[in-house]
Amino acid sequence: MAKDFTKLFAAYLDRSGLEQAVFAERAGSTQPTVALVLGGKRSPPPRDLRVWSDVLHLSREEAEEFIDAGESAHATRLKAAGPYVRKLERKLDDLQDIADAAVPFLLDLQRSGIELPPKLYQAIRAAKKRT
Repeated sequence: MAKDFTKLFAAYLDRSGLEQAVFAERAGSTQPTVALVLGGKRSPPPRDLRVWSDVLHLSREEAEEFIDAGESAHATRLKAAGPYVRKLERKLDDLQDIADAAVPFLLDLQRSGIELPPKLYQAIRAAKKRT
């Protein structure tokens, strides 16, 4: 599905006569994002598909096909990323557990008058709110 969108986007961009950088500027995107999407390395941002179709001056039917293909490409990439996302979530949970365990120690340091970096104060306040 991602390839179908890539080919469709490339054809519409070519037909528009716009260079990637000009298209990106008009679409409120960046040229590297456009290049990654065209290269099949990134899925199109679903929230931008309507704007992209407008910039390409697509007919209603073309826009529907373009948006459907873009949403499908994005969903396919998200599904493929699932195992990586779950692994990252587990690592973040582990880091949160470590941070939560450190809060009592940081509070003791703070109470004893040891000056802590401002970011640690912010972390302590955030941890207190969670508990």
